[in-house]
Amino acid sequence: MRGGLGGVGLYGLAGTAAGTATARLLGVDRDRITAGLEGFNACLVAVGCAVLLGARHLSTALLALAAAALVTVLTAAVARLLATWQLPTFTLPFCMTASALTIAAPGFPRIRHEDAGPAALPRAADGPGSLTFSDLWHGFFANIGQIFFMPQWYVGLIFLLGLFLAGRRAGVLACVGSVVGLLTAWALGTPAEQVAEGVAGQGVSLGSVRISPRRPVRCIARRSISRGLGVRG
Repeated sequence: MRGGLGGVGLYGLAGTAAGTATARLLGVDRDRITAGLEGFNACLVAVGCAVLLGARHLSTALLALAAAALVTVLTAAVARLLATWQLPTFTLPFCMTASALTIAAPGFPRIRHEDAGPAALPRAADGPGSLTFSDLWHGFFANIGQIFFMPQWYVGLIFLLGLFLAGRRAGVLACVGSVVGLLTAWALGTPAEQVAEGVAGQGVSLGSVRISPRRPVRCIARRSISRGLGVRG
């Protein structure tokens, strides 16, 4: 992990602050800001910049702050668009911004400091597929940690504890999603190294958490989409 966990953590804090400040300046509904709906995409974008481009570079820090502000504006646009069908934004603004950065970064040497691009053409997975108990329990927690690009099992454990503090259902569903991800990866013969690092199961864990929003946040999202973003129901 380039920049270390401490550096990536600072990016997450700075991104959240930049996104929240941008939302305040733009007059977004205070309920959305209080619920964290205007900061989590910015946090993800900033952390993604640190992981993709290297946290130690000044260009990465400047780009992360700019991207955190930009994704906040994009969140408002996506929220207004999806309000037509009463759908939440979730991480769609982050996915759009991160995809653009990932595709464009190799074309800018002052931003992408490594020679190789982040993507490669599809190729057959290699490596042993037999899983040990260590692979399984590392993968169980890493599946959750990889939601924020962190392959360390103890980061996933901290996130999981936070989910249980926020709501037992969310924590349980995250555990179920992680187990389903492990079983699916094993059934498909995914290399053990990828399973242990949470690469194969993080999507299932994230999807499981998404289907269990707490009621106050759901109500805030509906109200703020109609009030704060100018949509009348």
